[in-house]
Amino acid sequence: MAEGAPGADRMLAREDGFTIIEVVVAAALVAVVLLAAFSSFEGSRRLIAKSERVETATHVGQQELERMIARSYATVATASPLPTRSTDPRNPRYWVNAAGTEYTWNPSGSGTSATFVPASGTLPACSNWSDTVSATRLTGEVCRFVTWYDDPSIAGTTDAKRVTVAVSINGNRDVPVTFTSIVWDRTA
Repeated sequence: MAEGAPGADRMLAREDGFTIIEVVVAAALVAVVLLAAFSSFEGSRRLIAKSERVETATHVGQQELERMIARSYATVATASPLPTRSTDPRNPRYWVNAAGTEYTWNPSGSGTSATFVPASGTLPACSNWSDTVSATRLTGEVCRFVTWYDDPSIAGTTDAKRVTVAVSINGNRDVPVTFTSIVWDRTA
């Protein structure tokens, strides 16, 4: 039989382990990796929760806009009183002027203020909503803003009505989800 290299038996017999420094460094590396993974999962959870909130508000807003534009032209208006101004930029009523007579229907773009259609309808300007269908169980406020629309190619200043629906979620720091559509008088 062949014998191994001299001293090989001594190396195999050694019982040296990891030093305390090596153990601490390894534990620190494992902790950093676990913290990074947890942070990634937490960020993903927050994004999913925000997506669910926006999706729910979108469904509420689309449903309300469809309900508003399905009405007869004469009844496309809110009930009295008209919405009042809010000082919170996350509230849909923030874009109502101080006098409560106009609404800026597109505050982030080129939209200008438009005069409210007189309150003669049956739907409240703003009302609470709650999601009882999905697992999110969100609540919030839906506001309906009906303003006059002036088509520059048609004589007159009240050619149609612009319906804007803004949905906010209670306890949410995001801006409201907003939808808008023009409703024309089909009988004229």
